[in-house]
Amino acid sequence: MTERNHDLTSEREVLYHMITTGELLDLHPEDFNLPAHKYVWNSLLKMVANKRAITQDNVLKSMNKDPDARKALVELLMVDYPNQMNIQIRVNSLREYRSKRLLKDLVIEVEEKLREGILHPHSIAEEMIEKSKAIARLNKGDLSLTDEIRGYIASQTDTFTTQDCHKSISHRHNSMPNCRKLLNRMKKEGLVIPTGIRAGEYRIKNRDLPMIDWENADSDEFPFLFPLGIGNHFRLMPRNIMTIAGESDAGKTALALNVASMNVPKYYGKIHYFSSEMGEIELRSRLEQWEFIDDDPVPLKTWRGVNFYDRVVDFQDVIVPDGINIIDYLHMREDFWKIGKHLDEIYEKLTSGVALVLIQKKEGARYGYGAELTIQKARLSVNLENGYPHHRAIFNKVKNWRNPQHNPNGLEIQYNLVRGCQFITKGGWTRPDREKESPNEQSNHRRGARSRPRTELHTERDGKGNAFNSHFGKVD
Repeated sequence: MTERNHDLTSEREVLYHMITTGELLDLHPEDFNLPAHKYVWNSLLKMVANKRAITQDNVLKSMNKDPDARKALVELLMVDYPNQMNIQIRVNSLREYRSKRLLKDLVIEVEEKLREGILHPHSIAEEMIEKSKAIARLNKGDLSLTDEIRGYIASQTDTFTTQDCHKSISHRHNSMPNCRKLLNRMKKEGLVIPTGIRAGEYRIKNRDLPMIDWENADSDEFPFLFPLGIGNHFRLMPRNIMTIAGESDAGKTALALNVASMNVPKYYGKIHYFSSEMGEIELRSRLEQWEFIDDDPVPLKTWRGVNFYDRVVDFQDVIVPDGINIIDYLHMREDFWKIGKHLDEIYEKLTSGVALVLIQKKEGARYGYGAELTIQKARLSVNLENGYPHHRAIFNKVKNWRNPQHNPNGLEIQYNLVRGCQFITKGGWTRPDREKESPNEQSNHRRGARSRPRTELHTERDGKGNAFNSHFGKVD
């Protein structure tokens, strides 16, 4: 029988005891070997630090960020446990197995140091003696302040302050100066990094550095349909973010819903629409309008292929990594510079999926709220602007050109919106000659007037509809 380096039964029974009794035992994150169980323990630790009651419902809600941990939690809650469990025996078992793991690591470390031959054997022995003493203290439950702080740091996934750390440690180590001193030492070791936002605030050093396996990557684009002929100029790739910055009533939601309806046949059930301003009654009213489109109506039952959610903040927490995510819209009341941070976090959650993010834009502004930060991560950024007699859409940023020889950045198209759902375009995507226009002419153009000849990108297609040539020509 091979010896295991963990006691799965003890891990389950200890976690079950804490969840059902609401009592947090004197343990350490490293006492749990299974990563999912370690995640559950860290969640319990945070609940106590935030003065939240430990209940099954609260613990399950805290597992939303980690499906593996939620699965492990459900499994341990479904196990039939003995009527009388000696929890102290289980706790001692966890510490014993942790000591075994640490001792094995210590043996490996000694062998490596001896093999390198850099240190004298006596120096190695003295260092190992100190580490062995620390391991010996584990079974006694006598953790040093350093051990407790290291355990707290290991449980963190976001920023924390010196005060947060001090509140989490046991009362026998109640010296704030010592806590501050040890955190400063761990900063020098590279375990934590000051955020620079406020004094005493830290974040965990992110050591994840995945390699980009470009040789085995699929060179095909993400098959996708767009309204307004956007797809004639832009190639969508897996893990791309697209942003739509629109003025009020310019058709942001209409464009997002068009994207959803056009792609339902291919991605039925894989489209996730996060709405921050429509309830079920208003949403149904909007969707019913698609049944009245003359040329290509959309039956109401088609929308069953789209998953609609009510969501206002923290979209990065609910992104479906391999799905189509539509965020309507990224809402910020203040600190608009954080929009760039949220887009980065959304991108980090994507694997093979994509995200379309809607952003409000001030009338006349070049970018949506958040300025240039809203297009840094985006591979496609489109502005929607009000005008009379026509609205207009502008390519603010296009990275993956459909035709490598023609740059679509700056092209625009005029459109009208019927029933709040149907886009009626006027002409095609054009490139206005803005440099030669006077301020008055630019103002007229903003209102929809065409004051001088413009050019339009013409695309020639074969019998199957595939583009094979593009050229620019004047529009009367």
